[in-house]
Amino acid sequence: MTYSAFLDRKMKMYRRRKLIPFYTDRSEAPLVRAGTGFHIAISAMGALVLAVFALVTAAGILIFLYIMFSGGSLL
Repeated sequence: MTYSAFLDRKMKMYRRRKLIPFYTDRSEAPLVRAGTGFHIAISAMGALVLAVFALVTAAGILIFLYIMFSGGSLL
């Protein structure tokens, strides 16, 4: 193998490693991706719960104020 062929092969391997966004150890990369995705999903679900709770609370307050100021009753 000539030196230029060796460098070409080494650069190809380097470029392939740069494409993997986490670790260069290919045996651990899927586990890191799965763990990261799992944490992102849990955080997204928690944020969704908080957002829904805030929207329901705001809607409840607005309905209460509407009934109070319109002179109506709940009965």
